Amino acid sequence: MQESLNLSPTQVQSWQQDGYFISDLRLDPAILEALGERMERVFQGQCENEQPRMTTWRPGDPPERIRQAAFGWRTDPVIRSAALTPAIGYIAAQLAQTAAIRLLMDWIIHKPGVGPDGPKTTGVGWHQDQNYWRNTHPQELLTARIPLDRETAENGCMHILPGSHRWGLLDVIGDGFWDTGESELAPELERLAGGPVEERICELEPGQIMFHHCLLIHMTGQNRTDAPRRSINVHLMPGHTRFVKSPDVSFIEAYAGDHGMALRHGAPLAGPLFPTVFAAGVPHQAGQGAH
Repeated sequence: MQESLNLSPTQVQSWQQDGYFISDLRLDPAILEALGERMERVFQGQCENEQPRMTTWRPGDPPERIRQAAFGWRTDPVIRSAALTPAIGYIAAQLAQTAAIRLLMDWIIHKPGVGPDGPKTTGVGWHQDQNYWRNTHPQELLTARIPLDRETAENGCMHILPGSHRWGLLDVIGDGFWDTGESELAPELERLAGGPVEERICELEPGQIMFHHCLLIHMTGQNRTDAPRRSINVHLMPGHTRFVKSPDVSFIEAYAGDHGMALRHGAPLAGPLFPTVFAAGVPHQAGQGAH
């Protein structure tokens, strides 16, 4: 693994304090171009392998609707290669202070440009990722964000509340993933923060990898440009992450069941459905296209 991917104690401390980290790691433009082409094929239903899950858009749906699909890595070998980039796993392992990183799932995202006066169809309200992963323990997962396009405030980049991952899993956030009326949360968030809440805008260059903690409160704005903003969110977990059974069948359990795997309460989330991205002591390349 390249020495340039080694994080300093200050960088790790910043992650622990703020709950996010914008790395110097970039994916090569050629890889980004290939990813964009493959993602478009998947959204059009042209998958080399299996079909994606939990899609929010299908051919024929309104073009201004945000496109998202889960488990993109299962649909296409190029998307799989990006989601399993060892360099991303190596940085994640340092941030999470663990010897191994595995893939929980990924999301491929196409946020269409609706222009300055278009409908409010591309924003995502304040939320915590862990709210959707309550079947995982401990709550130490993290996400690597791979932007295919430059991400700015104008085209709906991420907004985060630094340090909010230290507030725990909040019921006040609820299941409001698509609720963009986030101003009503302000009083409760200020109470938790002990004062005014700092909102930070995270602009990224194409291919620049950003990490955020599963408990970090974040949102993305509307894409007010005329061009799409595309990305892949790679959701990663430490090797010791276990499955926690709930009364209802979770999407993680359904995903495993559809592939012939029964998840047991308290058992590690491991195996071919949750592949290893990085493991200490195992030789890895820095990841094709990383620089």
